Amino acid sequence: MDEIQALQAQFMQLQKQAPRTKLSERVCVDILFKLIDSKKVKVYRTNHGKELVTPQKLRREIYDEVVASNGRINIVDLQNLLSIDLSYIEAELPTLLHQNGDLRVFSGQLISDVFLENVVREIDEKLQALGSLNIVEVSPQFDLSTEFLLGVLRPNIERKKVKGRLEGTLLFTSRFLDFHASVLVGFFNACTTPTPVSLAVERFHLHASVIPGIIGDLVAGQKVLGTFSADKSVFTPYVFTKNRDRSVEQFYSQNNFIMYEKLRQLHIASPLSYLQQKYPTGIALKSCFLSSTFLHQLEGNVEDAIERNSFTEISGTWPSFLSAEDIESFMDHSQIMKKIILDRESSKSSFIVDQEKGHIYVGPHQLFLSNSFFVSKKFLEEVFSKFSEYFDSWAASHAVQKTDLLRASNDNLRNSQSGSSSPSPLSQSKNEDDEDEDEGPKKKGKGK
Repeated sequence: MDEIQALQAQFMQLQKQAPRTKLSERVCVDILFKLIDSKKVKVYRTNHGKELVTPQKLRREIYDEVVASNGRINIVDLQNLLSIDLSYIEAELPTLLHQNGDLRVFSGQLISDVFLENVVREIDEKLQALGSLNIVEVSPQFDLSTEFLLGVLRPNIERKKVKGRLEGTLLFTSRFLDFHASVLVGFFNACTTPTPVSLAVERFHLHASVIPGIIGDLVAGQKVLGTFSADKSVFTPYVFTKNRDRSVEQFYSQNNFIMYEKLRQLHIASPLSYLQQKYPTGIALKSCFLSSTFLHQLEGNVEDAIERNSFTEISGTWPSFLSAEDIESFMDHSQIMKKIILDRESSKSSFIVDQEKGHIYVGPHQLFLSNSFFVSKKFLEEVFSKFSEYFDSWAASHAVQKTDLLRASNDNLRNSQSGSSSPSPLSQSKNEDDEDEDEGPKKKGKGK
């Protein structure tokens, strides 16, 4: 035990003695490079070559430079400040960012959270003073992009570090919104017709981007009575809608139809869906909307004509301005007319004529003429029968007259032929002259 303590004391004494031999600088450099070549030590050489820097030391110096530059520095500037190649700095940036969560790289710059907090604080001060800020206009002041600055502001707005509301790129305070809401309440409550939002924006110099959200809240809270179309940015007052509906109801009840164009003039964007919802039993045509009253009248007239074996004019059962396409669509809604058309199409009668040519259709039980008349088949047969009797009588009487005329004509022809066989006085005198000429020479011969 005593020997061990003596050895320890001797060892301590040797450590306190100054070394008798020293390594030269050259030897130290060679040893260091030997360690570097064997990759047991990692260091970076400075630009002037007089110093070697470890990665830990380089990262610490980079961080110190960021702090010294108020939280923001260009990465390229670190090359001159630290006298080290830029490639070494960029190689250590991922590790530096991983070890220091308050740093980030943006557009070739190292930015710390301290710098961004100062930016957020300055923006909030301006926002409270002005009431609204456009981030597109603010971002160039900090040499930051709009997208990057919006990404910084959103979490700070949620944490109430920025006392405001963000809509798109517009940042505004609650006081700013209250002002817009009060203006819009007074303006739209005074409107009696559909009014575009742009009119309020131009008249009161409001921010158009916040108007749709404010109007939606006002309508939902019934602070303004009406509806708001976000697609068209038009507010329609309740009083206008009420008067418009009353006008449509009066016109429809009086005329049993209404034109789509009239509804468009009343600022109804979808006339057909509006009418179908309001009058589910109505008939939708291409140009107008008809009441089912017209259909009942048409079917009643047709049924009456069938029962009485008569005819009826059906063109008076719908408005006169309907086109051929509208009339065809109107008739498609009638089960009776559908059956008539099916009967017409299935009929093999040779009396069927194309609508565009003759406008005559004959079915097994009825006749349909030019979208104007409906005639029952029995009535048509009676008419044909009477016309047949009339023409038979007419043909018989005219046949007798024709026979008499032919007989008289034949008699006249015979008389004329018999008269031409006896000689006429002129031809008789001519023959006598010819005979005198023949006898003359004979008399002269005898005398000689």
